[in-house]
Amino acid sequence: MSILMQWLKNILRREPKDSEHLGYVHNEDHDTDPRNLAYDDIVVFGAPIIPKDGFISARKHRVLNQGRTSSCTMHSTFGCTHQTSGAEISPRHGYWKIKTDSKYPSSKIGYGAYLKDSVAVLVNEGVCDYDLAPNEGYVGKEDAYLRLQETPEMRESAKDNKGGSYVYVTRSRGSQAIFDATVRYMFEQKRPVKIGMKWYREYNKARNGGVVPAKFPDSSWSGHDMCAVAWREDYNGEPYLGLINSWGPYWGDNGMIWIPRNYSHLYTGIAYVPPDKETELKIDKEIKAEIKITERNIHKERAIAYDLRRFIDEVWFENIGTEEQRTANAVARGIAGRR
Repeated sequence: MSILMQWLKNILRREPKDSEHLGYVHNEDHDTDPRNLAYDDIVVFGAPIIPKDGFISARKHRVLNQGRTSSCTMHSTFGCTHQTSGAEISPRHGYWKIKTDSKYPSSKIGYGAYLKDSVAVLVNEGVCDYDLAPNEGYVGKEDAYLRLQETPEMRESAKDNKGGSYVYVTRSRGSQAIFDATVRYMFEQKRPVKIGMKWYREYNKARNGGVVPAKFPDSSWSGHDMCAVAWREDYNGEPYLGLINSWGPYWGDNGMIWIPRNYSHLYTGIAYVPPDKETELKIDKEIKAEIKITERNIHKERAIAYDLRRFIDEVWFENIGTEEQRTANAVARGIAGRR
């Protein structure tokens, strides 16, 4: 028993080696784009405690207005790139690309665009600076917004903004899991996250104050995409996520909105990693071996976690406690095993 107890203590106290830190892995769940990554959900033993409140904005956020267009996905990408690197890309140029180029699935839908396309176009092709294709004067209607004549200057500017990677912050499903993974990613990586969610009609009331009430919505909804930059663990008794919206700086809380964890519906979280020297993820053929090593480390962590659960189920309960407790635990395991 002493050997088993020591093994358990070593597992619980173990600090992972540098090569075992979990994080970015190649995301083959979605496609084969080498710049499409995933942030693994496994929490390493000894992970730091996330503070109750956090605001990861690197600079004062600039809030654009998408007007009557359905370009929220590119405006969310604008928010993330601006907060991450300071770059101000043109949502109009990026939206025009993914809506008119047949290689993007967004070109095949009549309204709106897919979240992934709005970051894939930036990292793989580039999007020009905002001043070369601004919103002003074009956000009244969707067709006017898409009537863009790309210039050589836009193409050169797009090349300068090209690069980086896009990261799914969780492989989990479920709104609350995405909420939690988003907060974890923002805290650990100090970067914002694009959040795809259901926008219920009653959320429009948050134009004054920017806080969505903590109650289950019962109105119609449509899809929306915003840039998450903050969280609060306890706001009137509920956890909240703070997001930069794209309806101008005078909407909500200075252009932001606060969404309750337990009364909202999030369905995707994607982060942008810029191509600067400190954060560039060298995604090429030479790094595939490192990716495989990382994946093996992930499997190793999962195996350790499984061994720990099995140890607790099969050994711990059989050797700890009184005879009545051991008997009760054995019965409970038998019942659970037949479920």
